[in-house]
Amino acid sequence: MASISSKRLRTIFAVVITLFSIAVFALVVGKDSKPTDSTTALTSSEIDFLTMMIPHHQQAIEMSELALTKSNDDEVIKLAEQIRDAQGPEIEQMRSLLKEFGIQEDPSSHMAHMHGMLSEAELSELAEATGIEFDRLFLSGMIKHHEGAIDMVALVGESARLSSLGEAIFTAQNEEISKMQEMLARKG
Repeated sequence: MASISSKRLRTIFAVVITLFSIAVFALVVGKDSKPTDSTTALTSSEIDFLTMMIPHHQQAIEMSELALTKSNDDEVIKLAEQIRDAQGPEIEQMRSLLKEFGIQEDPSSHMAHMHGMLSEAELSELAEATGIEFDRLFLSGMIKHHEGAIDMVALVGESARLSSLGEAIFTAQNEEISKMQEMLARKG
């Protein structure tokens, strides 16, 4: 009989421990949840980041498309493809998020505040350049452009919703800046 109550006691103890563990887990997960889940409105910083980063990425793609048609350097071409292929899906992700919350894209209101954007004159100079001069302008312009994007990632702040996108942009563009600086140094 003692063994039956010992088994029953162990079972009860195991159930209590399991329930306690579930309760603690729920509390920890609930505590870490911020009011930025997908059911709440976007913050003004999140909206600024998204509406500014979309045209910023579009310009990087525009610059990359120029490189794909004008550069003869395989390394520059590969980099341009990499930038285009990464930033296109990021634009779609950002547009999807804005659409989910019923926010219209209005990049014109932020154009003056976007770090690293090339001016129309700089874009024209890039489009008219050829050969190694094109490569130098592309690399130096894209370094400036990426540095601006990294500055803009600060708008993500503590947004749980945008942290992985912000981290991905920050990491990829820092790596590409280092690579472009090396490429530019080799071109003199």
